[in-house]
Amino acid sequence: MKRLLLLSILLITNFISNAQCVLLANATPGITLVHQNTNCFNNSGVAFNPNLGLYYGVRAGNIVFPLETWTATGVPLNQTSAGFDWRGMWWNPTTNQLEGNGYSTSGIWKADLNGSGYALNTGTTIFSGMNQPDAQSCGDLDWQAYEILYYFNGTIYRYSRTTNALLGSYPITGTPVAISNLNSTTLMYTGCPGKEIALLDYVNKRVYVYNKANGAYAGMSQLPASAVTTTSFRTSWANCFVWLFNLNDYTWYSYKIFDLCSACAPVYTTNNFSICNGDSIQINGLWHSTSGVYNDTLLAANGCDSVIVNNLTVQAAITTNVNVSICNGDSLFVGGAWQHNNGNYHDTLNSSGGCDSVVISHLTVISIPSLNLNVHMCSNDSMFVGGAWQHIAGTYHDTLVASTGCDSIVNTQLTVLFPVIKNKNQSICSGDSLFVGGAWQHAAGNYIDTFSTSLGCDSIVFTHLNINPIYFNSYFKSICQGDSIFLAGFWRSTPGVYNETLIASTGCDSTNSTTLTVNPLPTVNLGNDKTLCEGQSVVLNASTTNASYLWQNNSSNATLTATQSGLYWVEVTSNNCSSRDSIQLTFNPVPVVDLGPDQSLCPDDKATLDVTLANATYVWQDHTTKPVYVVTSGGVYWVKVTLQNCFSSDSVKIDFNKPNCNCSVFIPNAFSPNNDFKNDEIGLVDSRGIDLKEFRIFNRWGEEVFKSQSLFDKWNGNYKGAPAETGTYYYVVRYICNYNGKENYLKGDIILVR
Repeated sequence: MKRLLLLSILLITNFISNAQCVLLANATPGITLVHQNTNCFNNSGVAFNPNLGLYYGVRAGNIVFPLETWTATGVPLNQTSAGFDWRGMWWNPTTNQLEGNGYSTSGIWKADLNGSGYALNTGTTIFSGMNQPDAQSCGDLDWQAYEILYYFNGTIYRYSRTTNALLGSYPITGTPVAISNLNSTTLMYTGCPGKEIALLDYVNKRVYVYNKANGAYAGMSQLPASAVTTTSFRTSWANCFVWLFNLNDYTWYSYKIFDLCSACAPVYTTNNFSICNGDSIQINGLWHSTSGVYNDTLLAANGCDSVIVNNLTVQAAITTNVNVSICNGDSLFVGGAWQHNNGNYHDTLNSSGGCDSVVISHLTVISIPSLNLNVHMCSNDSMFVGGAWQHIAGTYHDTLVASTGCDSIVNTQLTVLFPVIKNKNQSICSGDSLFVGGAWQHAAGNYIDTFSTSLGCDSIVFTHLNINPIYFNSYFKSICQGDSIFLAGFWRSTPGVYNETLIASTGCDSTNSTTLTVNPLPTVNLGNDKTLCEGQSVVLNASTTNASYLWQNNSSNATLTATQSGLYWVEVTSNNCSSRDSIQLTFNPVPVVDLGPDQSLCPDDKATLDVTLANATYVWQDHTTKPVYVVTSGGVYWVKVTLQNCFSSDSVKIDFNKPNCNCSVFIPNAFSPNNDFKNDEIGLVDSRGIDLKEFRIFNRWGEEVFKSQSLFDKWNGNYKGAPAETGTYYYVVRYICNYNGKENYLKGDIILVR
């Protein structure tokens, strides 16, 4: 049966043309997004959810930094922590997900949304590992080619969103200014043909656009003079707007650089249809009779593409298999006739879904079953089988009706049982007796008894009787002083001879005589608990004659040298007896004193030497005792710091003959990134009259944990997406003094505390 179905779909004229992406000579301001959480600095991304009309914004650098949600008009809705060390952020219209890339090897991340579409601090890693050309790169999604794009050092990089594989890279060309003018971390994907890539000139406050196909410069839009720009981060693209973050008022400002919002991601709507095999349905003005996906592109309310995805499924005829059986000689009506042979028979019906349903009946003709039984009887009995009483072994046949309703033949194999003869061995103790052979026996010998088996037939038992003797045993035992052992019915702790009567394995009496020896415990004394300083050691001595030793660290020596705090114990064993003693050792830390590297200062400067440490005492070279010492003249300065009876010292040479005093660079020697908004980041504090070329920080293994060419960038204490460990780090600053054009280096160390 064939049916025709008509689907009526309202079609809206699609008149959008990407030719409408006209670059504005002067960008115009749009809405603003104000962060409610003021822990904002290097904000790195804005994304727009076209389905719900929601904006999202995030700060880079740590999973505890703010991630917030606003309405399409900038009204704040929800604030939470990032949950991921974000860099780039975008909305993926193909998966309807909020996504982005993270710092270094953090990977590509999908943020969870609640039922209202608000961003949460939980999510899923889509791709792990390094997914960008530089650890700080902020990527953006090319939703048309389904690629993730990055910019770094004058080059565009393309990665597949499907596989995360690097697809290629190419340089940008024709930029009207030096590459160093461009925001070093951020790429913006506009989607406008020939102007797909946008980069920020933070010096001249401009947005340059480039052709994605070849990286060629395609024009620029001038931002207002009030726009706040930066060398890195704080730049994004969402909903056809350039977004710039102002850290002074915690606000994202948007700027329109194209005349119309015509290059945004489409909104997808999915319809599911099904028809029977052989039918057809009209979709988008065409008749379809095969399964597939048939899309229609319309104009959505926000001026962007709206794609209707129509999924068509063609249902095959329903086939049902049924197993039926009849007795041999019977018949069954299937396949349109009475059948009496084995075979498969087809009937076509109409299913509840309106499509054909085919029932296949698998017919089985049951033959007469046969049952074989094995039964037995005693040699002088008889049994009714084969229609008569039988007393001779043999095979007998009976015809019955089986559970299937068909005939059943029972074949009975009859066995005649003869008397069972068994031989047994029995034992008794000397002086005992056993009832066998019809009487109580106390002498070894062979005896005969006749019984009836469980089957009712005779059973003859021949018993061989053995007489077991009574035993006497001597033993020697030893215990340690203070222990006890169970002998002769009591716990014994004194030496002596103890006798007891037991039952031997033969079941006969057994007398045991035990001689008990009590061994003394070895003597061990590690002394009283001690307090020392780190770097010192103490030898713990547990020596005892003819003994073995076991320390808490599994050492078996008589002595143990201790260098760390802890509970130390030893177990001394002699003659299988053990004693144990312990001692608590405390190694107080030696205070860390670091006056820093030798300094060369300008004549009008002064140096402050600060070795403040809680509960410590201090002695300087001039016998002053305060933790802070101010230096105003050249010389060598030293200090001795004492804490809990442990001390250390350091010295530094300071002169006031520093060259290039007209240019100044200063970096603090410590910071504490614990999110209390006090000294959470470290960077250049005094940078007058210089042109910074490079600011790098290394850990004690020589690994680079931070690098920047911006006077304003600071290290937040994170390394590879996680808080760096506390300790000393080393920095190198390369800069040029503006007044004489000379290149200088500044090196030193930083202490990270939490």
